[in-house]
Amino acid sequence: MTSKDCGNHGHKCRRRHVRLLFAGILTFLLIVLIVILLIWAILRPSKPKFILQDATVYAFNVSYPNFITSNFQVTVSSHNPDDRVGIYYDRLDIYATYRDQQITLRTSIPSSYQGHKENNVWSPFICGNSVPVSPYNSAALSQDQGAGFVMLMIKIDGRVRFKVGTFISAKYNLHVRCPAYIQFGSRTSGIMVESSSQSYSLSLHFSTTNSSNMTTKDCGNHGHKRQRLVRLLFAGILTFLLIVLIVILLIWAILRPSKPKFILQDATVYAFNVSYPNFITSNFQVTVSSHNPDDRVGIYYDRLDIYATYRNQQITLRTSIPTSYQGHKETNVWSPFIYGNSVPVSPYNSAALSQDQGAGVVMLMIKIDGRVRFKVGTFISAKYNLHVRCPAYIQFGSSTSGIMVGDNVVKYQLATRCHVSI
Repeated sequence: MTSKDCGNHGHKCRRRHVRLLFAGILTFLLIVLIVILLIWAILRPSKPKFILQDATVYAFNVSYPNFITSNFQVTVSSHNPDDRVGIYYDRLDIYATYRDQQITLRTSIPSSYQGHKENNVWSPFICGNSVPVSPYNSAALSQDQGAGFVMLMIKIDGRVRFKVGTFISAKYNLHVRCPAYIQFGSRTSGIMVESSSQSYSLSLHFSTTNSSNMTTKDCGNHGHKRQRLVRLLFAGILTFLLIVLIVILLIWAILRPSKPKFILQDATVYAFNVSYPNFITSNFQVTVSSHNPDDRVGIYYDRLDIYATYRNQQITLRTSIPTSYQGHKETNVWSPFIYGNSVPVSPYNSAALSQDQGAGVVMLMIKIDGRVRFKVGTFISAKYNLHVRCPAYIQFGSSTSGIMVGDNVVKYQLATRCHVSI
């Protein structure tokens, strides 16, 4: 090659590098798009569906000059329509507004996890004492009450995460809006319930970096060397990914990891009753066993919280179970007390529990949420979320299958297998 052609050859090298760079970027974007489309087609993610089921009005009036005092108990249910995606409700704050103006304080709803196809029900109290409002809203509320018709908006703001397998997403903002039409007067028909609408604020922030400009100092075989380096780099990345995939498959084939198996063995009922207006008081001692079926994998139970629900509504506080390690083929047994004193529930759940007790059969769900790690040899994995669901059928009445162990204390043998998800 002569020196006359050197300049043109450098331009050709630069153009080739630019083309390769754009081709690589387009290929990467195409692969990312295909992966996103495949994930969407497999998971078909959906928003949770919220319904405002009922509202109990204890106080709702206007005082001089422009103050509103209100006290409500509302029942809100949430349904997860996905069969592959779980939802963590990390924070939920509920409050009421009238004509776009907040008239109650925010009430925090306890954080919870919602599994596939599961329902959660909450019955919080929301109240506001002498909350100042605009003069026209004060006058409008007096007019609406006189007309026998008031439209409120029950709002929920919070933070959620989504769980797919062992992957847990970042936190996203959740906003729920539930219109509540309340009719007053002698011809009142109670509360009309209407499905809510939801909106998510999803903010993804990407940072970009600009690569520095590259100048060519010479021509000849320099472009070929760069192409060779690029090929070697891609070959090295593909080889590394192939080795990682083979190692993962070999580890899975050798270890064949299995979930721990939980069994709800028995439940001792010390107290379980309904009080006015919609409160449940309960006190149980439950015995839960966990068996590790693996002969090569140990399990660290770093955190376990157990509680009870009735018709998808939590009726006891969470009780912490001490941390422990479960070796190969070992079994752990726990017998914690779970209780709740005057826990507010929805009116229909209060009535349903009274009916179930009268019929002699009550179905509860004992739930365990926690964090676990797995040990293989000297290797200890990262922490994973554990969720256990144990149905408990308790029979009351003269034909009870329980055993009297004290004054008004009955022990029920259950031996129920639990559903476990990690």
